[in-house]
Amino acid sequence: MTGAPRGAPVRSPQAPAAAPPRCAPASPQTLVIVGMAVMMLILVDRVVAGTRLGRGIRAVAADADTASLMRVDVEPMIVAVCVLGGRLTVTNGR
Repeated sequence: MTGAPRGAPVRSPQAPAAAPPRCAPASPQTLVIVGMAVMMLILVDRVVAGTRLGRGIRAVAADADTASLMRVDVEPMIVAVCVLGGRLTVTNGR
């Protein structure tokens, strides 16, 4: 018996432990891009979760017929979603 607990990995004494992989340093441009993306996600979340527009968007997404019965204009909500999606796409830069 070697004294190691049963089922423990056995390391060869000749093979050194591999160093963990290092991450590449982030450039300032990458940090700005990631920061802007996070800010846009928070902004969209706040708009959809906390405004009348967001409430209308969620109602139309759930059921457009029922939303129209509750006096939600369906067409402007669809246009608003398309405009919002287009604006977010434009910020991608491609």
